[in-house]
Amino acid sequence: MSFAAEKGRKSGAGIVAAPLNPRFAKCPFSCASRKPRGAIELEAGCAFFATVEKYFSFLHKAPRGLDFLPLVGATSMKRREAPREDGNVNTRLAKIALTASVGLFALLVGLDNVFDYQTNFDAVRHVLSMDTLPAGVAFGWRAVTLAALQNIAYWCIIVTELASGAFLIAGAGRMARAARYNAFIFNESKRLAITGLVVLFLLYFVGFLVVGGEWFEMWRSTGWNFQEPAFRFAAVIGVILIFVSQQDA
Repeated sequence: MSFAAEKGRKSGAGIVAAPLNPRFAKCPFSCASRKPRGAIELEAGCAFFATVEKYFSFLHKAPRGLDFLPLVGATSMKRREAPREDGNVNTRLAKIALTASVGLFALLVGLDNVFDYQTNFDAVRHVLSMDTLPAGVAFGWRAVTLAALQNIAYWCIIVTELASGAFLIAGAGRMARAARYNAFIFNESKRLAITGLVVLFLLYFVGFLVVGGEWFEMWRSTGWNFQEPAFRFAAVIGVILIFVSQQDA
């Protein structure tokens, strides 16, 4: 390059642009119309935008409202690029209805415990303090008589019920949006629902039956034995969990 051309290049009188790489000729951000300082900057910018466009291209083909589905690695994106109707629609609707029903149940129980705090708190207090057990029990040292700890335990139950109910309602909504599409998308949409069901099952089985029933010996209580209703809740939730967790073909 001559000295005059180099001087004109520095002064901005003439900008020499390198030929555009054919790979980036279709850059969606019109990089070709810009005046880059050099070929390296031009190709780097187009490569960045092309990579972004390629990574998010599956959103144009994914069903509306299912942009939450990037829950797995990029290697499985191709499996959900072409959504289609398949699977048993009635079975999917049943899973959605049962999930929403359990979510509504958990929310109602949690809200009842908040607005009618003292009623069920008395039950928790008697179970933790073990004051209704026969005199001279061997495991009386397990009793929790501190009021602060009793309130913390009760609030843990309430928060777990409300959180699992929120997970289940949100999960039912995701499943409803995915019900018309292929099995892979519908199976991916069940993660929140399964999480809510597992949390609620653990609350009634571990919290009430294991901790309350065995550790605090609630089964020996004369008037505050809640093992039977806890078992009903855990059994129903466990059956629904098995049903919802079944993979669509």
